[in-house]
Amino acid sequence: MDKILPHVRRKQMFQLLAEHGPLSRRGLKACLYPPIEQRRLYEVIKRLLSGGLIVKRHYKSLGKDAQYYQLTQQPEQLEKVAKVLGVNFGELRQPHFSRIEMFHSETCAVWKELLKHLFPEARILREHEFYGDEQVSKLLLARGEDNETRPDLLIIAKSKVAYGSVTVAVEIEKNPKSRVRLLRKLIKYATQSRLDGIIYVCEDTSLSDRLLNIYNSRVLDGALRIKHYGNNFFLFTDGTINLERTEPRMFNAALEPVSLINWITKLLNIEARSRRDAKF
Repeated sequence: MDKILPHVRRKQMFQLLAEHGPLSRRGLKACLYPPIEQRRLYEVIKRLLSGGLIVKRHYKSLGKDAQYYQLTQQPEQLEKVAKVLGVNFGELRQPHFSRIEMFHSETCAVWKELLKHLFPEARILREHEFYGDEQVSKLLLARGEDNETRPDLLIIAKSKVAYGSVTVAVEIEKNPKSRVRLLRKLIKYATQSRLDGIIYVCEDTSLSDRLLNIYNSRVLDGALRIKHYGNNFFLFTDGTINLERTEPRMFNAALEPVSLINWITKLLNIEARSRRDAKF
């Protein structure tokens, strides 16, 4: 692998922190591509800190190692970052981030970067990018804010066989949710949206087991829109990220292993009414 020059890594860091907000060393290492050695990552962070271009925030309540890095918000230094990125200074202004958001936001960032790598022709959107996007509102059949039933990410790609797009929702589930809330979301996605599939990233097996039980026992029979490929409308994974950006290990609702790339390819190449589980 060719060596990545320091100024290229610097720009990559600025781009990631501008798009996603604060990231820890773990998050930066997972998002940077080609992969970066730990020693090199420390060197890049040290240079940017000493230049005042990024700042370090320590959230003690999240643990002694909970250190996150964010673009400086000092005008003079932020102007330098804007010049490197070729953007307007005002675009890099960032709100305050609460500690409660950190783990979840970082996981969403890591998954967005992975999906951008695997599907470069698709639009990959995080939840805060949905607002004002007319296409997203139509796909989710959103009514007003409807915040509770918005996914964490959307994959939107142009269909190969029909007019319009193929859209997949991605949910990052790090903490247990009530059965009522999980059921409400699954019904929304399966019957009250135009989504072509959903992916759940689960921190532990108990959560994935609960989701599968709810989906198979309470949702699938009544989901006429997607029932003909119901086992392959729903995928889940444990969230393990390979720093080499290879495919995550996934399973469908029938507990069969699934290639994410092959699954997306099938969705793109089979018109919605013609999809059947046997074709996956």
